Formats: sequence, structure tokens, C-alpha cells
Amino acid sequence: MVGRVIAEEFAIEYTARHVGRLLHEWGFSVQRPRRKLMRADPIKQNRWRRYTYPRLKKNGRPTWEIDLRGRGEFPAGRDAVPHLVAGGPATRGARDRRTGGSEIFGCVEIYDAAFVYDDDEVFNGDTYVSFLESKMARVFTGGDKKVIYIHDNASYHKEQEVQTWFAAQQSWLQVEPLPAYSPEFNAVEPLWHHTRVQGTHNCCFKSREEILGSLQQVFQDMQRHPEQILGYLRPFQ
Repeated sequence: MVGRVIAEEFAIEYTARHVGRLLHEWGFSVQRPRRKLMRADPIKQNRWRRYTYPRLKKNGRPTWEIDLRGRGEFPAGRDAVPHLVAGGPATRGARDRRTGGSEIFGCVEIYDAAFVYDDDEVFNGDTYVSFLESKMARVFTGGDKKVIYIHDNASYHKEQEVQTWFAAQQSWLQVEPLPAYSPEFNAVEPLWHHTRVQGTHNCCFKSREEILGSLQQVFQDMQRHPEQILGYLRPFQ
């Protein structure tokens, strides 16, 4: 675009590479806008960024490793510091009008990159509780280990059955909701982007089973090789 303006104004044609070189010499660099939702509350976001999340990180840095079968071992001489876990639903990027789609729940341990997921046909309070019980709680509990669980403000997170379940787990679970309309603060969001790029981008699926097969391949690769997603989590550590 800059090269086109130069050609129109000065009748001089440069290649895109050379235009980039000139801009760099003149002190310009590529600036990409950060995504921000207009309905977000900047005061609440600032409170989360400056106070709430630093406090959670101070109290929630893990001192042990867990595997994806739900077992763990404490290093000798160290206390059980809570897991810091971010979770939430994937967006419906895998939906196709002809095949239906698959709704994916997932969460990730921010320091160990231990990732768990489950799929269902709908997002609602019942299916969310099912995910929390069958996946999140089964993997991230053990011994005296507590979990600090961060999730967004999806409407079904506030349904009565979800709140009742959370209330019954207070002995091991601390729930922290994110500020509304703030996906940039949720550590699981970059993993959903990774999933769409690796598993569903520019793909047309013939059935729900094909969608799930592609997603599960990406998810299982993330579970077997957590080091590949650690880079996404470093801004939250």
C-alpha cells in the first residue's frame, strides 16, 4: 500500500521488500492493534491486572508436577501450593451448518501446561458441571492440593447448578471470575486459537465425528507435548 502511494505521488516504483527497508530506516515498524471489546469495564480490568491476578499468582504458583492421568508427587520438603488453572469454553469455530458442531470445554494449568478437555453438544449449566466433575476435578485434585480456578463470565457459569457445585467444593476449589468482556486475560484463549489454526482453519468437515477427530488430534498432541503450548502461557505466569 505504501509502495502504491509512492508510485502515484512520485512516479517511482519500489518492491514491497525495499519499501519495508525504507520504512525501517525512517524509524517505522509494524504495529498490530490489540483486540479489545467495547463493553469491557476498564476500571475492573485495571483492578484485575494490577491487584487481583498478581495476588492469585503469588498464592497459586505450583510446586509440583501432575500428569494427565490425575496423579502427582510432592517434591521433598515443599508445601502444597495451589494450582492456578484457567478454563472456559472454546468458541464455535468448528461449527458447520450441515454437520452441526461440537462444543468444547477445556482448562489448562498455567505453569505446568497440563491441559484437559471434554466435548458436548451444548454449553449449559449441566454440561459445564459434568466437565468440571469428570475432567477438571479428577485431574487437578490430589492430596492437600487446592485449585484456583479462573473462568470467564459466560451466562451458564452463573446458573444455579454451577454455583451450587462450586459452593460444595470450597474445601479444595477457589473460583475467580474474570472481568466481563476480557478474553485477553484468559490463559486458555490462546490455546483455542492454536486449536483453530492447527485443527479447523480452512477445513470443511463432512460430519461431527470428523470435527471431533481433528480436534482430538490437536488436543492429544497438546497433552503429550505440553512444551509446545508453554509459550502461550508465559504472559500469564
